[in-house]
Amino acid sequence: MAANINSNLTIKQGTTSKRIAVFIENSASLGTGLTALVFNSAGLVAYYWREDEGNVNATAITLATMTRGTWATGGFIEKDATNVPGWYEIGVPNAALASGARWVVIMLKGATNMAQTMITIHLNAQDPGELATGSIAATTFAAGAIDAAAIANAAIDAATFAAGAIDAAAIAADAITAAKVAAGTIDAATFAAGAIDAAAIANGAIDAATFAAGAIDAAAIANAAIDAATFAAGAIDAAAIANGAIDAATFAAGAIDAAAIANAAIDAATFAAGAIDAASIAADAITAAKIAAGAIDAATFAAGAIDAAAIANSAIDAATFAAGAIDAAAIANAAIDRATFAADTGLQTIRSNTATAGAAGTITLDAAASAVNDFYNGSWIYLTGGTGVGQARLITDYVGATQVATISPNWATNPAGDTTFAITGTNEVRVNNIADNAITAASINADAITAAKVANGAIDAATFAAGAIDAAAIANGAIDAATFAAGAIDAAAIANSAIDAATFAAGAIDAAAIAANAIGASELATDAVSEIADGLMQRASSNWEAAADKKSLGAAVMKLVHKTDTAAVAGQMLIYRSDGTTEHARQATTTDATVDPIKTLGGAA
Repeated sequence: MAANINSNLTIKQGTTSKRIAVFIENSASLGTGLTALVFNSAGLVAYYWREDEGNVNATAITLATMTRGTWATGGFIEKDATNVPGWYEIGVPNAALASGARWVVIMLKGATNMAQTMITIHLNAQDPGELATGSIAATTFAAGAIDAAAIANAAIDAATFAAGAIDAAAIAADAITAAKVAAGTIDAATFAAGAIDAAAIANGAIDAATFAAGAIDAAAIANAAIDAATFAAGAIDAAAIANGAIDAATFAAGAIDAAAIANAAIDAATFAAGAIDAASIAADAITAAKIAAGAIDAATFAAGAIDAAAIANSAIDAATFAAGAIDAAAIANAAIDRATFAADTGLQTIRSNTATAGAAGTITLDAAASAVNDFYNGSWIYLTGGTGVGQARLITDYVGATQVATISPNWATNPAGDTTFAITGTNEVRVNNIADNAITAASINADAITAAKVANGAIDAATFAAGAIDAAAIANGAIDAATFAAGAIDAAAIANSAIDAATFAAGAIDAAAIAANAIGASELATDAVSEIADGLMQRASSNWEAAADKKSLGAAVMKLVHKTDTAAVAGQMLIYRSDGTTEHARQATTTDATVDPIKTLGGAA
């Protein structure tokens, strides 16, 4: 099986809410990324193990959905299948990064065509962005690396130097020239006997203007009389030191501490441009107290620098903003998303989350959506973000076991696993929403209820009180054969005279409306049989003779009552209709001399 080892990462121990990026390779096409995985893809699992776990199995990570750019424990989401195929964001569980171990390994595997994916994370006691104590020594800096322009105003104050940090060894020979010492600063009382000898004084360091008259005589300066203790705190200030007089080589390690630097001794001119960069500043070195009022203004931020992910929930309240502080130009694209708003603002929903899939006429809701069939039927679903955003459709069916909602009409752009949605309440009016007697006869327009409004079987026998439907209640043609379930209208349901000739549309009752054998002997009244028989015997043959089959009872009757002729055609009997001239059928005959004149008749032709 193919395996994909992602680059090692280094993270501080105890870090929480950490997202990492991981590349998942397609094992069926090595070198390409596998796309379309979601947290609950079939077979997809994740585990981690730490250096300090001992002889135990790896710890399972429960994968869950999450929004890109927002951590969730065990969160798993694809970044961009089109532009960076195969890349996913993972929300690392806090327990995996806890203190106590120097490394943790995470593995993802199991999905179809997925190469096993491993990520090794080194856990440091110190954040990789911070410098360890002692990591910067004297040798770190090139000669002249820190010059006047490199040090910001007031960056180094009295508290910077330890007491006695600048001693005799810290000051290079000839570092202090005549120009560094103010007139009258050093007088006779300053020096111990013999404190200043020839070796201690650089050529030209002391000129006539430096000393009060007679201030220093030979006896006043002892050997080594001037050392670190000689100078009062702040005795050497910015004006006393010539540009470039002190360079990197001047100082021993740690030679300059807070006590060694006089107030304002280091000013803007001290530092080179760009001397202090991001690496120079320790983590958390800049707090609110370090930033002067007005130091950060509109020009400080790049366009869109503050987006939705940068602002914690409730971080900004009404008191934060001056009147008119937020205008259109201040808000970056997508800086405000759905998660920004409290639950009681805007359109209220009965469900909102991220879909897991979509098709032309369906959308699969999140796994925690209702498990009850038809729960969201009649509600509107809005696509609020991701693929297909901006569409709204009516939910016509919902299957709770699969969280699949059927919508109408079909989507213009099918939703996908990155689509966020919101479902509003149903627009149906249910029975318990209607007060008793709220709908009266006057509420319904004449002919408002037609055949097309009534579903098959909707009205059965139990629906009607006796006599409830009379002739005046039924519009012409309103009820046709398809309206009623079998047996829906029984005798008790029909008032006397409720159905008259005007009730039926032309042809409403046709042959298809009467079931086979629906009318039998038991359905006929006693005198109906006699009336039918009498009608048959009295009916003139001219009404039916044309349709009578040649071998029917009608043809036999015609032989008895109509004209027949055996002479016109030899061996044939011709049978005529009632007009005496139209031949209806003929039968073959045979003769025998012993009988007169016909022995047998063949079948009619």
